[in-house]
Amino acid sequence: MRASVGAPALLILAVVAAVSGGTAACNVVPQSRAGDGSAGVSGYTVSQVRWEPVPGNPALFASVRFQLDGPAGDVACSPDGGLSWFPCSPSGGEWVCPLGGFPVALADSLRIVATN
Repeated sequence: MRASVGAPALLILAVVAAVSGGTAACNVVPQSRAGDGSAGVSGYTVSQVRWEPVPGNPALFASVRFQLDGPAGDVACSPDGGLSWFPCSPSGGEWVCPLGGFPVALADSLRIVATN
């Protein structure tokens, strides 16, 4: 005896295909400005980088400040190339990232990630 697929199975298959296509069609990401990288950062240009030592202890960084060439919503920095991350806040036309006494000896590569 041979079982046939029949109309109900084909109907279910058609519904699943239609729903899948509809879901994929609504996965539209709005265009935004974001960047992450080294050297030339795509999306933003970072300038005026200033490292601020802990008062009385130049072996530790209190914070790092920099400017971005456009508005951003979320910004974070990593003084060690991505191992440790610190949130940044806007302050008077620049971004300030408190580093909480990060050791100067470990700060080998500044990485900044920004999104709008």
